Amino acid sequence: MFFFNQSLQSRRDFFYGSRISERVLEYRSIFFFFAYTYSMKRLYIFFILLVPLFSQQRPFFDRSTALNVPKQTGNYGVSVVDFNNDGWEDIFIANVPYTANGDTSYCVLLKNNLGENFTNVATSSGIRLYGSYKCGVWGDVNNDGYADLFMAEAFQNGRSHLFINNKDGTFKDMGNSTGIDYSAMASTAVFGDFDNDGKLDLFITTEYPEFDLLYHNTSSKDSISFQDVSSTAGIGGFSSLVPMQVTCSDIDHDGDLDLYVVHDGYFPSTLFRNNGDGTFTDVSFQTGLNDYGAGNCMGLYWKDFDFDGWDEVYVSRIGKAGLYKRQLNGKYKNIADSVGAELNGMSWGIVWEDYDNDGDDDIFTVNSFGFNSVRSLYYENVSGMFIEKGTDYGLNFPNDFYGLAYGDFNNDGYLDLVASATDGNNKLLINTKNLSGNWLKVSLAGTTINRMAVGASVRIVAGGKIQRRTITAGNSYASQMSPTLHFGLGTIQSIDTLEIIWKKDIRQTFTNVTVNEHYHVLQGNTLVTSLHPIEREVVPTQVTLLQNFPNPFNPSTTIEYVLPQVSFVSLNIYDMLGRILGTPVHSVQQQGKHSIQFDASTFPSGTYVYRLQTHKQTEIRKMIVVK
Repeated sequence: MFFFNQSLQSRRDFFYGSRISERVLEYRSIFFFFAYTYSMKRLYIFFILLVPLFSQQRPFFDRSTALNVPKQTGNYGVSVVDFNNDGWEDIFIANVPYTANGDTSYCVLLKNNLGENFTNVATSSGIRLYGSYKCGVWGDVNNDGYADLFMAEAFQNGRSHLFINNKDGTFKDMGNSTGIDYSAMASTAVFGDFDNDGKLDLFITTEYPEFDLLYHNTSSKDSISFQDVSSTAGIGGFSSLVPMQVTCSDIDHDGDLDLYVVHDGYFPSTLFRNNGDGTFTDVSFQTGLNDYGAGNCMGLYWKDFDFDGWDEVYVSRIGKAGLYKRQLNGKYKNIADSVGAELNGMSWGIVWEDYDNDGDDDIFTVNSFGFNSVRSLYYENVSGMFIEKGTDYGLNFPNDFYGLAYGDFNNDGYLDLVASATDGNNKLLINTKNLSGNWLKVSLAGTTINRMAVGASVRIVAGGKIQRRTITAGNSYASQMSPTLHFGLGTIQSIDTLEIIWKKDIRQTFTNVTVNEHYHVLQGNTLVTSLHPIEREVVPTQVTLLQNFPNPFNPSTTIEYVLPQVSFVSLNIYDMLGRILGTPVHSVQQQGKHSIQFDASTFPSGTYVYRLQTHKQTEIRKMIVVK
């Protein structure tokens, strides 16, 4: 039975170290039962029958409770960013409390604790406010390398706020000093550098009867300021419309960001083409993107799912979604029905990404189950056709959701999901890696462009296909994805070409790029691999032993730890019987972050313990060798 036990170890979920997924535990228990009850011949037959079951394992498991995600009511949009630059992606969940019932719910900021769990730091960070906030979007408005937060207040139970990151885990409320009309009834918002001046501007959709707002970023160093250019830019829209989601993307590949807004009810969607001179032109009818289909458009997600070099857009609605593909004449045609992705409930948030790293992009959308009893939907991309597998994968949740976003919360190269629910049943779904393939992650930081690199794209050529991803700061519904770009690669072993398109006329190209790596690129510099983004001076407050990376591994892995002061350090490796197998570190070391490479070439497959001990503290973690 040794071979079977080792395969189980290789399936352990990285996010929990040595914890095995419930499904695998269930299978192992069944296996042992049969091992003790039947002859080896019958056991062999059972094992053959069991193999197909393993192939159907779920791509995600719900870790909401274990990860301390608050289950309060009134949750709206959700956004993902590493707000404290510690290398672990955090979560913001917006909230609209039920004021008639005296609801005291509020927006939460969930700090990722080194991939182990989350802590709500809304109060200690200074962003805890009472009000009806539909969304929070992140953008580095002062280009200092730290993400700032705009909270959009919708129903005048408060006011919108811009919080500047103090770089110490706290935020400064900018009050009324920035030129933004915080009293506007903001619905959703998006950051983007619409005039290519290297600063992130802000577009806000507003509730009836107000007009949408575009603010030009006129900040200088620590002086934060915005100018309302809505009228001169020509993007105000109509006050009778009820906007839902807005996205900014270079739809026509002319080098500047365009705006696409969808609306509630039976009102045309609006595509504003950026003219490159500070003005926009409504080209909705010329492009066919005015189409509102079945009506009640909610969420938006752009993706080049057919690898033709042009993004399609998925629009969530009530009943029937829209999936619009660009034709040769530049117009867009709804192909949702023909590719099998039309069915919606009352659908809101969307994430259209490669969850199983097989090289194509799948669609997950969340619904308001209480409206028409349609559960959340998972569309698996099978050669360009979408097969709904929400029930098969255990992702057909009967809850009332709004927001949906992705992140890689355990830094394992596989996308995880977070969904915000008005009924309090938020979901944090960790990728089990059961449906596995190779991957690539890229994080960008601008110098001449905006520091967060919003609007920059990465284009890879590999395995005869071209994939392109763009950093955005607002999409899905009232949500925002991680700014780290993710590519699923299937069996591809190497990237032929990786091109970074910082701006239309500023590009960098790398060749023969290794897969299964997270690359960090500062504009104009080379690719850097690291567990953490661009290094910054951080003063540690306690001894911290990080999870080894990669894990599982063969034959070597990196072990990192942080010391708050000069200490005598002993780092020992143990087997599961408690025997010391090695001592990679046994010396006095300086304050700060330390890293060692551990080689397990002589170790058999199995689970091992590594223990870091100082005179004040002992930290222990597990690691897995798979050969």
